[in-house]
Amino acid sequence: RAHFCAACCYVTPHYVRRPAGATDDAWREAMGYQRRARGFEPKEQYYNRMAGYLTLWAALLQAEAVPIYDERTEQMRMEPHANPAGAAEAWRWLARLANQKAQRITPTLLLAFLKPSAHMLARRYPRQTEKLLRFLATDYLLSVESLLAASSGARGA
Repeated sequence: RAHFCAACCYVTPHYVRRPAGATDDAWREAMGYQRRARGFEPKEQYYNRMAGYLTLWAALLQAEAVPIYDERTEQMRMEPHANPAGAAEAWRWLARLANQKAQRITPTLLLAFLKPSAHMLARRYPRQTEKLLRFLATDYLLSVESLLAASSGARGA
């Protein structure tokens, strides 16, 4: 987990706050933007990279079997295995994100996380998952829409 957290602060999930007096470069570096020859990677590339890390993390959380190589038959087989993180960790991640004020990257993070893990969460916590998804689709994403409208209005003014 530490490697994931070092590469992507959203695995925690954690939105990096801009420290008072921090330069744009210092803030981008703290968020995990990669330096390029001329500044930093574009925002779209950063979002895609963070989504990739988060998708992989969510896929690992939902895994319920491990591949085993059988030397005798020279074949791979899948064996059920209890995931030490699993659904409980996925649920904690989703609850932590939902309890934070939405940011511009939030929809990207939610989609990246839910694509591989929503079925596992719905199977383990059917009623709670339905309620949480309803909350995310209505109230939470409305706050994202208002955030985006406010930021685009501020730029247009």
